[in-house]
Amino acid sequence: GASMGGAASTRPILDYEEARQRLGYAQVAKIEEGFARLAVKGRLSRSEFHTGFLNSIAGAPVPEAFASALFDGFDTKATGHLTVKEFVGSLAVLRFGRPEEKLRLLFSVYDADRDQRLSDRDLARFAHALEDGRAAETRERAVENALKALTAAGNSVGFERFAAWAQKNMDSPLIDWVFDMEQRLAVELRGTRPFSDGAASERMRPIERSMSATHREDCNELVALQEEFGLDVELAQDLREAWRAAAEDSRLDVVNATAFARTLRSVPQALAERLFRACDQSRSGTVSLQEWARGLHVCLAGTAEGRLDLCFRLFTAPSPSDKEEHHGPDDQSPGTADAEQLLSLEATQELRRYAQTSHSVFVESPCRRRPPDENDEASSSTEAVEQGLPQPLQVGAGLTRAHLAVEPWASRGCALVRAIGRLARVDLSLQPRDPREEREIVDWFNAKFDPKSPGAVGATWYLVSARWWEQWCESTGSDRHSQRQDVPSIDNSGLVDHISLRMGLCHGVDFEVITEGAWKAVKAWYGGPGPPLPRQVIELDGRCELEMYPLRLHIHRTDDDGDILLLDRALEISRATPLCEVKSLACSLHGMSELQQLVVLYHRSSINIDWEEADESKTLHELEFMNNHQILLQKRKKPGALVLPASPSGAHSPGGRNHSGTIGLQNLGNTCYMNASLQCLLHTPLLPSYFNLEYLFDLNIEGTWGMIGKLAVAFAELLREVDAARMDGSGVVAPRAFRRTIGDFHTPFAGWRQHDAQEFLSIFLAGLSEDVNRTAAKPYIELKDSEGRPDEVVAQEYWTAHCRREQSAVAALFSGQFKSVLRCKVCGHENAAFDPFSFMPISLPEHDFRWVTCSVVSIPRITSLDQHTVQVCTRVPKRGHISDLLYAVAGLVGFRAEDLIVADAAECYVFRLLEPGYSIASLSDDARPMVFHAPAQPRPPGSQASAEESSTAAAITAAVAAEDVGGEPRASPLPGVLGRSSACSGAAVTQDDPDKIVVVYLIHRRMRKVQNYFLDPYKCDLFGTPALIRVRPSCPAAELYAVAFRQIRHFVPDYAPTDGQWPFTLSSVKRDGSTCATCSWRRGCQGCSILAAPDAPPVCLREESTLAIDWDAEVLEKYYKAKIAAHVHVHESVELAQIERNTPERLSQCLDGLVKEEELTSYCRECTKKAGGEFTESAHTKAFRIWACGPLLVLQLKRFHSKDGYSYKLCNLVTFPTELNLQDYLAEATATTGSSIVSGAPEGDVGGAGSSPEGGPGASDGGGGSSGGGGGP
Repeated sequence: GASMGGAASTRPILDYEEARQRLGYAQVAKIEEGFARLAVKGRLSRSEFHTGFLNSIAGAPVPEAFASALFDGFDTKATGHLTVKEFVGSLAVLRFGRPEEKLRLLFSVYDADRDQRLSDRDLARFAHALEDGRAAETRERAVENALKALTAAGNSVGFERFAAWAQKNMDSPLIDWVFDMEQRLAVELRGTRPFSDGAASERMRPIERSMSATHREDCNELVALQEEFGLDVELAQDLREAWRAAAEDSRLDVVNATAFARTLRSVPQALAERLFRACDQSRSGTVSLQEWARGLHVCLAGTAEGRLDLCFRLFTAPSPSDKEEHHGPDDQSPGTADAEQLLSLEATQELRRYAQTSHSVFVESPCRRRPPDENDEASSSTEAVEQGLPQPLQVGAGLTRAHLAVEPWASRGCALVRAIGRLARVDLSLQPRDPREEREIVDWFNAKFDPKSPGAVGATWYLVSARWWEQWCESTGSDRHSQRQDVPSIDNSGLVDHISLRMGLCHGVDFEVITEGAWKAVKAWYGGPGPPLPRQVIELDGRCELEMYPLRLHIHRTDDDGDILLLDRALEISRATPLCEVKSLACSLHGMSELQQLVVLYHRSSINIDWEEADESKTLHELEFMNNHQILLQKRKKPGALVLPASPSGAHSPGGRNHSGTIGLQNLGNTCYMNASLQCLLHTPLLPSYFNLEYLFDLNIEGTWGMIGKLAVAFAELLREVDAARMDGSGVVAPRAFRRTIGDFHTPFAGWRQHDAQEFLSIFLAGLSEDVNRTAAKPYIELKDSEGRPDEVVAQEYWTAHCRREQSAVAALFSGQFKSVLRCKVCGHENAAFDPFSFMPISLPEHDFRWVTCSVVSIPRITSLDQHTVQVCTRVPKRGHISDLLYAVAGLVGFRAEDLIVADAAECYVFRLLEPGYSIASLSDDARPMVFHAPAQPRPPGSQASAEESSTAAAITAAVAAEDVGGEPRASPLPGVLGRSSACSGAAVTQDDPDKIVVVYLIHRRMRKVQNYFLDPYKCDLFGTPALIRVRPSCPAAELYAVAFRQIRHFVPDYAPTDGQWPFTLSSVKRDGSTCATCSWRRGCQGCSILAAPDAPPVCLREESTLAIDWDAEVLEKYYKAKIAAHVHVHESVELAQIERNTPERLSQCLDGLVKEEELTSYCRECTKKAGGEFTESAHTKAFRIWACGPLLVLQLKRFHSKDGYSYKLCNLVTFPTELNLQDYLAEATATTGSSIVSGAPEGDVGGAGSSPEGGPGASDGGGGSSGGGGGP
């Protein structure tokens, strides 16, 4: 029983047994089975209750607050999970409960704190969860009235008062939702679909087929091919398998022109293109299975009449430019009948040339290599055509199909088609059923080999086992073709010894010689291990012969030091090959193709003979090369051009420190910034030698700025550990003691966080300088203005003041002086300062443009189905707008900028439009906007809105008004739309502006089977790339479907829609496609469908509406090409932009920014004097120059910048030269003395911020290293 009192109780409204009786055995079994799928260890969580159960029965996403409140109402024991008994009992109340039981359930849902009292806050919170943005004012007003009525006698409401009020207000928003949920649950338990339109949902739902059903469909497909084209079952099956293989091998999963030509690779390309266009009678740009079977069946086993008909269509098929004109769904017809088509005079001449020379075009016999004289053939063809054509052609009408049939050379046209069929049998591995036909085809390819006259030079023959060839001849030479003897697969293993041809073989006894075409035919039909044994005809000493045994050469190479590597390569090549070609092939084998001009070739016949050079213009036969001859490739030793001289392995600095760069520093947990900086200092001249012994005399144990010498001692100990590791051969040092010391000096370095390498180097050198500073007390020195005094005098004052505070070897090594001149632009007063520096800060060049990569979505041409989505990369101003991006993209892809729309798309739908005035700076660095090519679809000129459209617009406005007042979505008064409302139900379209163009989004939806579900395993799922169209607000349904189909036609190139039958249904949905755009989630509508009937009224659309393309499941399975849909064509601009972005900056470019004048506002003493002592600021220019540098120079690359309140990092690569000349950056007073600083970085070293390695050769990034932001590698 149920407890209906008002006291607090944990008992359920219905116990389990009573719930089972009300639901019935069948429905309980369904519910418990669904519960078991969603529950974990017999418990249903809150999240699975929401996503797996509620969303499933509602048919649309349910608000989180509503789902949480309903879960608490089901969870009578407040355990945070549901058991199967609680779940079944609550559903029984929801489905078959009496009114008082449902009210008890409602009360428990509203009673969030479980005190058996409802407050106005509880009711308001749940009422807010019921809102879905539709008729919000009406709902809020109804809830407000309900709250006033309930709380009239007090702020808290008990169950009795709530039940009394509810029985009088069953239509209140606080009550009627439970009846909606009851209806949705009933629908789910009955097994009907959660769509508002059953027809659309059934089309989208995949058909689950058994293996027998799939086999039955395959058989039906074969029967259809047999009945339509008269094929026998074996040929029909072979053609179908060949078509499927061609589609699978295609990059786009369709048999387009490229896949067609690649499959029939033996057919000349020009004829393959003509054959493809003749087969593609639907003008879709692809060949369907039916078109494939129809065309190839004529070539393989067609009648003379059929072959002559195909021959005529080969040369009357439209050109690619004509075919691209067909884009709409109405352009599917093949065109006019063949009897009405004409063959032009030029096409007739080409047809006759092919017909008369068909054998020589398709089969290039080694014994017949003389090409026909094209001029004679053309002239003879022209004369024959002019004499043989009937009378009407003499006035230039052309050659008709009837005229072709009576031509004396018409049989040659049939032979042309038959020749294409023979090549197709080889390419598709379609072995003839009749052995006599097989013999005829092979004989057509083959030619008799004469050892005395093997053919022209360069001709290729193939060797085949004589035993196998005899078996094949016996099998195919019999007249009893129905009793074909079994022929094994081709096995030439008896002719070879490992990988070379055996010696002493005899022609006619051990092997036979056949042509390349004959070998391809038997290899395609019989297969086998082979191996193929091609042999070429060569000319030696003026005599042609078949080269049975080519030379086998062994190719060696040397390393950079000139030592011969042990690894060699084998090369089998003809004796008639020039040595220069051998050199090219040998370099390719060893990966030295780019260095071929720097390679010298040596050779020798055995290891006992010295290497020698040879004339590369001579052939191997002329040079008397023998089998197993050896060749050596060695780089030319050109100083400075290729290899730098290697430094001696035992090189040492004057102080005995290791400079070989062979000692690494162990990473102690994000200490790469420290290791990179230390490696620079360890390999710096002068500094390591000073800390060998001399530093002990300068230890500052009384200073207050450093660590009283501890840091200097720790650095010296680290140097000794490095030397000891080099002597021991350990190769690595763990700087733990040094890390503890630097952590005591600067606390942030004691942790495990990453830091900036330049920051570490700056702090460490400052502390190191203080530990060996000879000045304990640092006096304050006031510096005077320059006052026009000589630069040398002023610079000396600044330097003297600096030295009185900094007397250390570290400061002497790293310190320099800048000369900065501040000049007033008003009075011209100048003041020069000579400030010392330890680091030279250099700003990286910051460009005023940025690169934006985007995807351009457009309607592709039929000949380029793979270019519906093109990825481009363009350069736009940083301070520019989306309009700049539009014009840049338009220039790359050849569209008008007015026809392009930029959008931010994610998760298969369009998130928002980016207006032309949107700032480029607002795009993130990794933003990938989508650009849609969407030409407007305006109303035809001169047309006016029809009366039907006007009345429709009025009806829409009335429907919207009714919905706003009533508070609930009403049934749509519009014909042409299924469900409760239409895609335009919310459109505010008036009759004043019927020609306005609106933007509409198209998204793709399908039914997908999910793992976690309650009863229905299928769920609506978005996929593919969204599309965008521009249409009139009042658009006929048929036109809307046609425009949508044009956007996605390339996904189903083999599908031909009939009148009013489209492969999808258009539905009005929200932006993300999750639910209907108009109906409430309580209705369970996943999108109101638009009727596609030709007589359907216009559909009215509001700006940025979203229409879902709900695909038919059968069309998706049979016709949808996933490879085409997923393919993204990469434009050449992407690669060019990548090259430009990866092009490093030169260090000189960075230094140019250092000495560039800058403008600022500053105090001017002279202007203040002229103003009578009043403080005056004026515009100034400030210029930096280098006055002096220390022995070691540290360059600080300033990568972090701040602008407009946000910080960002520049990631430019920088090229560091091996010699840095600062002549152009010195101050004028010292420009004549010259200054050149040589760094120790390897030649051509390119590094970014913190790119110094932790160990190994070349760890120094310059004289003192170059480190910057980025925290090391």
